[in-house]
Amino acid sequence: LAAEMHLFPRGAEAGTVLHDVLERIDLGALDPAEVRRVALQEVERSPLAADVVPKIEHVVRAVARTPLRVEPRPFRLGDVPRSRFVPELEFTLAASGEDAGPGFSAEALAEVLADAPAGSPLARYADRARSLAWPTLSGYLRGFIDAVFFDGERYALLDYKSNHLGDRRRDYLPDRLVEPMIEQPVGEKIGRAHV
Repeated sequence: LAAEMHLFPRGAEAGTVLHDVLERIDLGALDPAEVRRVALQEVERSPLAADVVPKIEHVVRAVARTPLRVEPRPFRLGDVPRSRFVPELEFTLAASGEDAGPGFSAEALAEVLADAPAGSPLARYADRARSLAWPTLSGYLRGFIDAVFFDGERYALLDYKSNHLGDRRRDYLPDRLVEPMIEQPVGEKIGRAHV
């Protein structure tokens, strides 16, 4: 956990820079010189001041070292070899519509989410999905997944977030993360998805 995440700059520019650094870094190797070099490059292309670089380095280390699970054995993103880690995976989903089917609607998304396994935070997204008011999509939905990795047993999807959730370490514990992500405005959540 990034113990000083509350010190990370707020806003879309800072989040984009952090995302771009995480996309380029091999979290398994976690070479401090490489992290600093990439952070400096990304900051130079942004309106952020250079004093944000140490904060980026801190967050990148925390992302690599934070345990994602402890059972049956401890596991962190830093344990994933680059060969099993794919950043910025592009996807295209068909939302047929018209004669081929009903298309893609908020209600259809809610139904999929409601079928999540017991205890999964995805089921909590179902009510939020039902409240979304987008017209039924017909065609293709294209976007990017921040990263996909294989841990030796399962595949996992990553969605990096740098939202400010509070000024205390406990504000960033796992049980505090789901609700802010559910309530996040949809435009921020789907980011670079295209119809």
